[in-house]
Amino acid sequence: MSRFKLLMLMTLPRGASSANCLPDAIPESARKYIQDGEGKDIALGVFPCNWASSFLVNTMTVIWIQEVLGYHSHIHPQAGATGASAIWALAGCTNFDDAATRSCGENETLIHVSTDTWVGSYAATEEAFAKENPQIAAVDLGAMGYSGEESIYLAQATMDLGQVDSGLALDFYKSYNTSHHNPKKYFDSLSDVDPSELALCSDTDFSNRQRMNAYARFSGDYDEMVQQSDGSYIAKCPDGRWWPAPACRSDLTKCIPTFTASPGWKLQAMMQWTAAYGFPAAIAISNVWGNFEKHVRSFRALHYWWVPDSTFVEMLPQPVVFPRHIASEWAEGNKKTGGAGSYVSKMVSYNLQSKARLVQEFVGKISLELPDVQDMLLTHKQSGASDYFDVACDFIKKKRSQANHWTSWIPDKTQCTAQFGLYNEQTQQFVQNRDDPANLICLACPSGHYSAELKDGRLDRLPRGHLTALGSLAGM
Repeated sequence: MSRFKLLMLMTLPRGASSANCLPDAIPESARKYIQDGEGKDIALGVFPCNWASSFLVNTMTVIWIQEVLGYHSHIHPQAGATGASAIWALAGCTNFDDAATRSCGENETLIHVSTDTWVGSYAATEEAFAKENPQIAAVDLGAMGYSGEESIYLAQATMDLGQVDSGLALDFYKSYNTSHHNPKKYFDSLSDVDPSELALCSDTDFSNRQRMNAYARFSGDYDEMVQQSDGSYIAKCPDGRWWPAPACRSDLTKCIPTFTASPGWKLQAMMQWTAAYGFPAAIAISNVWGNFEKHVRSFRALHYWWVPDSTFVEMLPQPVVFPRHIASEWAEGNKKTGGAGSYVSKMVSYNLQSKARLVQEFVGKISLELPDVQDMLLTHKQSGASDYFDVACDFIKKKRSQANHWTSWIPDKTQCTAQFGLYNEQTQQFVQNRDDPANLICLACPSGHYSAELKDGRLDRLPRGHLTALGSLAGM
C-alpha cells in the first residue's frame, strides 16, 4: 500500500509552544535562526505528511530541534499528501503535490527536515528526481528504526477468543488450515454483512487482469477465475461481491469475512495467502472508506491493514504472520510469502548541512521502535487532543533517562567535518583549540583556506581551524 489513500482531516501540530517540553530547554530567546539565500533569518521548516505517525514524529523532531539543539523551528502549514511528497517539498518545489503545476529549481526551499517519510514505495521516483536535479535533491538519512508493516490483521479481542477457548494462535497462518483447526468458530459470517456496503467485483481489482493473471498462474487456482476472450483472467465472485478461497468455496457459511478497501489494497497477496495456506475465508472490498472502517470495527473478521497507524489502534490489531518474505518471488508476481516491510526514512534538504549541521547529524541518528510509536498513537487518540505536542513531550521526557537513547544522538558541536573549522562566536575568530567550548561552533572555511586536523586527547582527529598552505588564517 503506497501512502496516498488516507487524507485525514486533522489539526496540524504546534510548531512552537509557548510552554517548553523539557525543564532545561534552550529558551526561545537563545535560539538561532538559519539564513536564506538573501541572508534573512528564517526558522527551520519541518514537513509532515497527512497521517498520524508523521504528525507525531515530526512534532517530536521540532521539540528536539528547538529545545535541545537551539534552533527556531516550525511545522510547515501544508502537509504532504503522499509518501513521495517530501521528495519535492525538500527540494523547494512549489505545488509539490500537484504534478501539473509543480515547479522546481526556481526557489530556495523553506522546508528542511521530514521524518516518518514513506518513500519506500517511491524509490524509482526519488532516484529519477535526484538524477534530473542533483543540485537540489533531498538527502536520505536512512531508516526511522521501524518499517511500515502490511498484512492481514485481526482485532486483539478476536485473537483472544481463540487463545482462551482452545489455545489457537489466530495470529499465525497455520492456525487457519481447516485440515487441523476450526478457526471459523471465532469469527462472524458473510451473511452478517450488508451486501450493499460491498463493491461489485467487476468494479474493483478483482477485474484487474494483470493481478488476476498472476494469482491464477502462481496459485494454480483457476476454478474461481473467468477467462476472457484475450486469454486473460478476472476473478469469479458467485454473488458479485465475495470471492471465496478454496477452503470454503463449497460452503460459504464456513467462510471468514475478510475485508480490504477500494479498489483492492493488497488484494492479490490476500488471495494467494488464503488459497496457499487453506484459510476458510471470503474476501470482499468495502465500497467506500467509511464502510471499510465500519466493517473492521463491527465484525469479528480479518482485514487488510498496516502500521504504524492510529485508525484502529484502540482495537490493538494484530498481524497474521506468514512465511518470511522472498523478494525474488514477489518481483515476478508470486506473493505467497509475507509482505516486505515498507522503508520509512528521515530526509533533509540539500542545503541543511551548510545551514545547521548539528540538526542534520541529530536527525540522522533518530531511531524509534514501532511499539513505542503505536503506544503514543493510542495515547493520543484516547486523549482526544487536537495536536501531538503533549504525547510527544511525555515520550521525550520518559526516554531521556534511558541509556543510549536520544541524549546520545546530540552531536558535539565542536566535532567539525572537512572544510569546516572551529570558530569562536564571541570573538568572531577561528581558533586552534577548544579552550572556550561554550562559544565554539564549526564554520565553513572562507574561500582560499582549508581546515587542518587537531589532536587534543578528547577525540582522535578533528578539523582544527582554517589554515592555508602558507600559515594560519590570522597570519594571512
